[in-house]
Amino acid sequence: MNGSGVNVCAPSTDPTCGGQTHVGGWSGVNWYECVELAQRLYKSMGWYGGIFAGVSYATDIYNNAANLGMTTQANGSITSIVPGDMIVSAGSTYDGGAGHVAIVDSVDIANSKVNAVEQNSYNNQPRTSYGFSNKTLTRTDGATGPIMGLVHSPNDTLSGSSTSTAVWQWYLRSDDTTSGAAYTSFSYGAVATDHPVTGDWDGNGTYTPGIVRNVNGAWEWDLRNDNSDGGAFISYTFGLATDIPIVGKWGTSGISTPGVVRNVNGALVWYLRNNNDPSGGAFTSFSYGAAATDHVVVGDWTGDGITKAGLARNQNGSWVWYLRNNNDASGGAFVSFSYGAVATDTPEAGAWLGNGVFTPGLARSNNGVLTWYLRNNNDPSGGAFVSFDYGSATDIPIVGDWRGNGLSTPGVVRASS
Repeated sequence: MNGSGVNVCAPSTDPTCGGQTHVGGWSGVNWYECVELAQRLYKSMGWYGGIFAGVSYATDIYNNAANLGMTTQANGSITSIVPGDMIVSAGSTYDGGAGHVAIVDSVDIANSKVNAVEQNSYNNQPRTSYGFSNKTLTRTDGATGPIMGLVHSPNDTLSGSSTSTAVWQWYLRSDDTTSGAAYTSFSYGAVATDHPVTGDWDGNGTYTPGIVRNVNGAWEWDLRNDNSDGGAFISYTFGLATDIPIVGKWGTSGISTPGVVRNVNGALVWYLRNNNDPSGGAFTSFSYGAAATDHVVVGDWTGDGITKAGLARNQNGSWVWYLRNNNDASGGAFVSFSYGAVATDTPEAGAWLGNGVFTPGLARSNNGVLTWYLRNNNDPSGGAFVSFDYGSATDIPIVGDWRGNGLSTPGVVRASS
């Protein structure tokens, strides 16, 4: 809650904790049990007047919420979470059937986690975390009974604290033939804050998700190493939130690492990293492209294992592709050709044949669906060798080698609540 809450106190019969007088509690035994924290916070914040009426045990907070002027969301149907909300659990052996309440401190949708604070927990630790996926909170430490749900006060209007639970749902295909559905799907990232990226972060050949999040004006990269529900295996900061985030295998290690493309006085300046360590900067930078006209693309255009820069330039409504064969500080395109329409097509690139050579693709908005048009060469002339429908026009198209077999195939990322 960014320091706007109250002290979390250990079990004690002292009348105050850090200068704050208890609000309720268990007289002569422990003033600072779990319900007392909720009552003291809500009184301090002006969300409720003091001791919760009709509440003897934690479970009563959920069951009596309407009489307290509060709302509930049953576990499994939670669509929004706000710092200050109360997570109420049913009784367990540990609490003698009284139940438990914890207070939401912050929400990390990208990592499927809700951070909370609590008093009188089974281990007397002030902080804990809950898993959050598919509208459901989970807790695996055995400290509480089943989670009943979330209780919210309509008076809880902390500026900037409300967090949408709309998440990115990823749908990955395992082939690029004319028909087929996703072979796997999972949630990762928050729609409100996160930009999806993909890469082979650990060099095992399989592309997995990443998200890039604006944190105080900088890009925070949160990278995962599998294609299922879960959180990041590594996080670090690289680039400004005004930069275009890109990913490639810029060196010979076989590991995908970040890059950013920055508008510097109208020119596009590329900054490339060659590791995923929490600390580190660009190992090379160069200018290539114009911010006013160019869409950034990347790929291994020559099949030598190194990702290089590319541009799709708006020229009279058509995409003209300019591909480089090195990442040196100087140099221009080694080939250019026209492919795609600016008004309808999102440029993509992939190794569609599994031969290591990246060639263009287009994801076209077509009557509410995405139609993919894939090329199998970088010659100045040529069209799609295959086309198919996959995804909705409102989805974000992505590309990756999801199976680690060398074949780039489509995916889409879709907003889902």
